[in-house]
Amino acid sequence: MWHMGFPIDSPIGFPYIDRMAIHDQLDSVFAEATRLAGGQMAMARLTGKHQTTVRERLLKGLPIWPESVFAVSKATGIPPSRLRPDIYPSNHDGLPAIDISSSEGRSV
Repeated sequence: MWHMGFPIDSPIGFPYIDRMAIHDQLDSVFAEATRLAGGQMAMARLTGKHQTTVRERLLKGLPIWPESVFAVSKATGIPPSRLRPDIYPSNHDGLPAIDISSSEGRSV
């Protein structure tokens, strides 16, 4: 049964919108990073922010916080140049230099 476009037999017994999973419905690098991190609460723990702050930033379409770029990059595998191209325009900006002369590929 439906009421005003929502199923009445929803999990909580009345019409609702699942706003907690908004990152699953958005198409941005921050939303992708949030999905890869494990959701808004995981992103909040990773960045040291509140979950509501993460959600608001997602809804506003804002990018990740500059001070959180490296932690999020490390946790999600998304390079800093994708997370914040305005700060890290090159694919190698913010990443450790790799010694390509060594067969082990150690950082220099």
